Amino acid sequence: MTTHGALPSVLWITLDSVRHDYTSLGTPDRETTPNLQAIAARDDAVSFDSCFAHAHWTPSSSASILTGRRVSSHGIGFADTTQVARLPDSLTTAGERFSRAGYNTACFSTNPYLGPVTGLDRGFDIGHWSTSHLDMLSGAGIRTAVKYLLNVRKLGGGFSLSPRDHFDPIHPRYQTEVVKGWMRKLSRDGPFFIYNHINSTHHPYNPPVTVLRRYLAGTDLSAKEAIRTARAITDDIWGFMAEERPLTEREKTALVAVYEAEIAYHDTLVAELYKYAMSLDTPVIVVVTADHGELFGEQGVVGHNLLLSDGIVHVPLVVSGLPDMESRDDDIVQHIDVMQTILEAVGADASGFEGVNLLKQSPGFAIAERGPRPSNLEAIRTKNSLYGGEYMTDALAMLRTDTWKLLRNGDEHHLYRLPDEGTDLAKSYPDVVETLSEILDERVSSSPTVEDADATAAYDPETLSRLESLGYL
Repeated sequence: MTTHGALPSVLWITLDSVRHDYTSLGTPDRETTPNLQAIAARDDAVSFDSCFAHAHWTPSSSASILTGRRVSSHGIGFADTTQVARLPDSLTTAGERFSRAGYNTACFSTNPYLGPVTGLDRGFDIGHWSTSHLDMLSGAGIRTAVKYLLNVRKLGGGFSLSPRDHFDPIHPRYQTEVVKGWMRKLSRDGPFFIYNHINSTHHPYNPPVTVLRRYLAGTDLSAKEAIRTARAITDDIWGFMAEERPLTEREKTALVAVYEAEIAYHDTLVAELYKYAMSLDTPVIVVVTADHGELFGEQGVVGHNLLLSDGIVHVPLVVSGLPDMESRDDDIVQHIDVMQTILEAVGADASGFEGVNLLKQSPGFAIAERGPRPSNLEAIRTKNSLYGGEYMTDALAMLRTDTWKLLRNGDEHHLYRLPDEGTDLAKSYPDVVETLSEILDERVSSSPTVEDADATAAYDPETLSRLESLGYL
């Protein structure tokens, strides 16, 4: 892969909020991602069972993917949600690196944090940044609208007069059509790097009714009731946590059903993108993963807040079209490793990356970070002044091996023998704590280390509205 004519294109697909064990890859009995499973089974593909995100939410995780740096090294999303940093000028994005290597670059996202707001659009020749639920035709055109309307009974919100019930399922469909169109256009002029962040697997979940009904089979829940029940919880996550109660069986059934239906719907779109990429007259490396996972009442949390538990950081990862990757399928890997491996494989510059080339070595551990979050606890106590729950609100860093998980919360260390994340064994295994904490301290600062990370993201009213609808503000 060294000559321009032989350079493969790269399609990177990130699904928002998809946790590994809710896919067919992580739990074969869950029939949520049969298409992704089929891709992983190909001779030129590999599925990683131990891929871990760098953070608990999109701005931090996306910035790590696109800069090859850990969270405290790039600073984006380390601070509170109202103080998200912009990309420092000193850091180079994957888009810029691919562009300098002769690639056409494009990025597609409906999450405001992945775009001009944070500066993560840098290096992309083409960018589609949609933040509005009503932005139906941007970049897709009338032909796609007609195509959707002809399939509205299959893809839409059923017999509903709510625009939201129809606009939510249409966004990923339109995004898929736009990405396919740009793959075709860009491939005519040389290799491309396309980063496609699909945000509609993020709560509030609103899958096509026909898909949702499959996941409600055997229950007495209607599709409308399931969506309404799930939405009542995810639209007020802090309020739910303030109640200090477990999800009822009916709430859990509704929440999981709409989540699984979203994943299943997007699995068909991933298959469509993959099939289209394989039809091009050029080799294409395809990556399918998630930026983080989701919790459904574990440790009293719904969504992806406060914690760095495996439900949040353990994500699916399938890589197709990159030879010799199968030798690492049992290893712990992270996104910065995958991006670094691809860049170096195509002869692009990966200097400054903090991962490893997976074709040459294994990382051996995973690191995830979350900045201080005292305001999250304050948001819960605003709902219930007597709230008694305790969470690690100082700067939080995780180091995970196959056996152990170490959490550093400020000056404190907590140790767990996996898969148990509830029993702190730090006092019982001080030597393990010392060994793992030394590794963590060498690689992770307790605060951002970039020198020019003072600029914060600025939001226009439309972006603020979109962030509020996603539960960020």
